[in-house]
Amino acid sequence: MGAKVNHLIGRPLAAAAVVTATLAATVGATLGAAANATAAPTVTRVFGADRFATSTGVSASYFSAGVPVAYVATGAAYADALAGGPAAARGGGPLLLISQLSVPASVGTELQRLQPGRIVVLGGGSAISDAVLAQLQTYTTGTVTRVAGADRYATAALLAEQFPAGSPVFVATGTNYPDALAGVAAAAAEHAAIVLTDPNTLPAPAAAALAQLHPSSITILGGSSAVSAAVQTSLSAYSANITRLAGTDRYDTAAKVAAAAFPSATAAYLASGASFADALAGGPVAGLKGEPLLLAAPTCVPAATVTAGANITALTLLGGTAALSDAVASWTPCPVAPPPPVAPASLRLTFYYPWFPLPSSSDSNFHPSDGNYSTADPAEDAKQVAEMRYAGLNGAIFSWEGQSDTFSKRLSTELAAAHGTPFKWSVYYELEGQGNPTVAALTSDLNYLYTTYAGDPSFLRINGKPVIFVWPDAADGCSMLARWAAANSDHRWYVVQKEFFTSPYRSCPNQPDAWHQYTPANRVVTTPWSYSVSPGFWHKGQASQLARSVSAFDAAVKTMKASNAQFELVTTWNEWIDGSSIESAQEWATPSGYGGYVDVLHNELGSQ
Repeated sequence: MGAKVNHLIGRPLAAAAVVTATLAATVGATLGAAANATAAPTVTRVFGADRFATSTGVSASYFSAGVPVAYVATGAAYADALAGGPAAARGGGPLLLISQLSVPASVGTELQRLQPGRIVVLGGGSAISDAVLAQLQTYTTGTVTRVAGADRYATAALLAEQFPAGSPVFVATGTNYPDALAGVAAAAAEHAAIVLTDPNTLPAPAAAALAQLHPSSITILGGSSAVSAAVQTSLSAYSANITRLAGTDRYDTAAKVAAAAFPSATAAYLASGASFADALAGGPVAGLKGEPLLLAAPTCVPAATVTAGANITALTLLGGTAALSDAVASWTPCPVAPPPPVAPASLRLTFYYPWFPLPSSSDSNFHPSDGNYSTADPAEDAKQVAEMRYAGLNGAIFSWEGQSDTFSKRLSTELAAAHGTPFKWSVYYELEGQGNPTVAALTSDLNYLYTTYAGDPSFLRINGKPVIFVWPDAADGCSMLARWAAANSDHRWYVVQKEFFTSPYRSCPNQPDAWHQYTPANRVVTTPWSYSVSPGFWHKGQASQLARSVSAFDAAVKTMKASNAQFELVTTWNEWIDGSSIESAQEWATPSGYGGYVDVLHNELGSQ
């Protein structure tokens, strides 16, 4: 269904814009509406140069000058803004996103226009500094106050306690954002608070807030992996009216929230389900307007959202085309995949390295069939994902070397290449093998990975948690596990550590979720959780440590398949420098075009 942009309406709104388009075709067939549904919905896009400017565009599209209050939250994380959205809507003001150390120019311009009676800052000094509070004071003649608890659960509880007794309450996990995004609009519309919980235990601040509120109803957002049955049992002490809204994925959950809270809506907001920033500011306004917030993939509209939009005649898209493409604006459904084969008992993953092109093609003893390719090329990335799926692999483990590393930033293009497929990506945290990162450094990296990548639908999760593999250095031992336990104290991540040899690793305190081994100089290596196979190991400039043999690799893959290990690992997809790659090379090319080692995997494991 194509779209034609009719005109640009309005003025630039604090570096943001509003674009209106009309869908050229009727929506009946595409949306699954009745055959006589012929009205073409109008699509309005609210966006800015960045997440801060988009939040100001949302504000300017709805609020007039002289609002009683403006809420501000960090744009770098989601928890404070999720709980603060309904509070902002209840107060009759916008939710604006700012940075920790400054008020972005676009936000300053919008605050000057709004002239809020007061300003409420969400979160502690690590989210928004005291210097920014002083800067915010210049935009209001009233007070600038901070609402901050000891953690995200306590901050959400403080916000909930500001609601009148008997108010309804929505409960969402504090460890991820997708389920709660749609809940913000519903909570704003129903004058409800949002309380955040640990997936497995109701935090004490949340329990105290619920005891004070005596909510008329509690709505749980998401399935039992997000909010467990044990937490639901705990919630029953505070209300006899408990409902759970959960779908098969984030898009289906948002659709179920929309159907429950806005059954007769003919207009809706649409935000990316792969990131949180745009929806944070848009959810409260959607709720104030009596419209649901639905979620879409960056390049297409999932089936659940298509169904939920059957009666929608006006859509407001949040964010630019990088967040929601023109294909989403024209309501293009995501491809419907054929029924998947029976899922294997194990996760079959390979190690992937984004360091290409190499400085020189002579840096490897072998010659990739694709030449000295670039992993920044989306076409090459899509081709490799297709090849890995042909090999029967569920996903890949992306070598990640830091927030500022150029190659590591390519994870976003790899995730995009897997959209619409069952293929998943995890990360290999290489920095642990390059030293001993402090708890603060680990926490910073885990937060960055969580907010930047882990929300993507193509990021690998186990039990609802994003999965991270860790490469330790040769001297690491139990103290390394203690650092990781402190950095992952909220248990947001499913951590798979690599075996180390300085002490009996399984007897250490602070055990991770699982262990693996990575030794491509061995044909086969196992742990109680993993079974790894290697095609060979011949590092450039060194003697071969494991001779290549397609037949020996075939025998190893057969035993790996029979192992039913939790992780069946192939070292590696494309580590060309150490000569452990399995992707096609001139030296082992085959008529299939996939190469001898990928052919072996396909013949033994089938395709994904």
